[in-house]
Amino acid sequence: MRKTKSTSWIRYKRQSHKKNRLKKYLFGGLFFCLLTCVGYLGIFWDGLWVRNIEISGGGGLNYECKNIALEILNDRFYYIIPQKSILIVPVKKIKAEILKKFPKIGDARIYKRVPHTLKIELQEREPVGIWCRLRVKEQDLNNTSKTQDIKNKIPRSDSDDLKNNREISNLYNDLGQCFYIDKKGVIFKIAPKMEGGLMANIYERRKNNPSLGEKVIYEENIDFILEAEDRLKSEDLIPIIFYLNYPDVKVFVKNGFYIYLTFSNSLDSQIYALDRALKGIKVENLQYIDLRIEGRVYYK
Repeated sequence: MRKTKSTSWIRYKRQSHKKNRLKKYLFGGLFFCLLTCVGYLGIFWDGLWVRNIEISGGGGLNYECKNIALEILNDRFYYIIPQKSILIVPVKKIKAEILKKFPKIGDARIYKRVPHTLKIELQEREPVGIWCRLRVKEQDLNNTSKTQDIKNKIPRSDSDDLKNNREISNLYNDLGQCFYIDKKGVIFKIAPKMEGGLMANIYERRKNNPSLGEKVIYEENIDFILEAEDRLKSEDLIPIIFYLNYPDVKVFVKNGFYIYLTFSNSLDSQIYALDRALKGIKVENLQYIDLRIEGRVYYK
């Protein structure tokens, strides 16, 4: 009897396990079918397709950006799956294409509003200065491997006589293309060649013109230049040109001389040294002030 009961119990457990497994397969299949139907409707049902595209803040580029979005939405994944469903709109692709085609657009925020609307908020780049390329001369190309140790070489008067603005004139003669630059150091629009005052003018020697949308200066260096401009103005020194020769910055001011700064040291310490030096110097007699060596001031 015990053997018979044991055998019957095992048989019962096996049958029960088979029924449970069958139920799992059945419910799993039904769930998969339901999910497939929902996915199919969500993608192919035109009731969830994008019909309205709202664009704001484009600064005259709204029509062009809308066309980019429409072109991508009308495309299909693997030539089969439509991309215009609000559920699978390729937001990152639309954003990347807009930023690539229009460098003046700094950011594009895209929101989906079920069931039919795509909202695109465009943010234009704000110019904080003008970056200009100076043509590279042959002697500069021949000396690219030579570096200057500013701690050992202090400017000499025979090469730094700017009373007749000769060096500024030479820089203007070497000017290539100029571009507006934003606070991230990205150039985004061709700019006129102008003298400083309204906006920071940043000059740098390069062999070739960079492309629009390219970062030409690190953000921290842009911050340094903009803060230096404000701090110098507070000292009644109006910058005309910021001439970059990394890590140095040669700042020509309207007062008729120039100031050497460096990205290598803190701007606060350099401005503090400048402020102290100006208290004992007649500005009208200056040719230059060199602040690149921390804790020291050289001037002539």
